[in-house]
Amino acid sequence: MAYTSKSTYGLTPDEIMDTPIDYTTSIGWKQWEGSIKKISDELYDGRLDKMQMFIKKLKYRATATGWTSICEINGKSIFIEYVKITIEECMDNAKKY
Repeated sequence: MAYTSKSTYGLTPDEIMDTPIDYTTSIGWKQWEGSIKKISDELYDGRLDKMQMFIKKLKYRATATGWTSICEINGKSIFIEYVKITIEECMDNAKKY
């Protein structure tokens, strides 16, 4: 990815703006609160028997906040086809954002 001097920001990946989000505004503050809110009071410990519930909660959050577009990597949904996505694909996709 080529470096550009112009930065773009957005409340969601689909709403790109040329100016940073102003967290002193009501909309900016709500975006901040939503982005740092815990998905669950109980932390996911990586156990397989709890994975489906974690994925379900993560999918709900992504849908509610309009971030589903970043949850697809090379045409594969992280909620359904997570076993087909490599770590390298994840890291390359994350670098886009």
